[in-house]
Amino acid sequence: MKATRIVVLIVALLAAIGYFGFSGYGQVKDAEKSVRGQLDAINQHDYAKAYGYYSSAMKKKISEQDFSELVQKLPVLESKDCTFSSQKVETASGVVTLEGSLTGKNGQVASVAYTLVRENDQWVINNFKIGPPVHG
Repeated sequence: MKATRIVVLIVALLAAIGYFGFSGYGQVKDAEKSVRGQLDAINQHDYAKAYGYYSSAMKKKISEQDFSELVQKLPVLESKDCTFSSQKVETASGVVTLEGSLTGKNGQVASVAYTLVRENDQWVINNFKIGPPVHG
């Protein structure tokens, strides 16, 4: 009887780990889609659409005009590749953090970090950091 309980507990634990692991993976992939959507909009010079990927809190920190000017000053943001080497899901707070590198069409490479939150059932960018671009 004791062995059966242990087996049931182990199966339940593994099922929970699998569920939350899969759920976290899905959150990361959905968050990545938002980042890539913003980068696609930047590549199309649709800065209003790109700005729309920001959270309401981020929009309070930077205006659409300032965002547009910033993007135009950082040519690496016109990207041909974005690779995320680190993905972190904080399930309690509902935050996804993506870190990696951005390769611009101009050949420059910069480290990037995005923090995303859920608003209106969408992943939106709540914070964004970019390192100084270097030639790749």
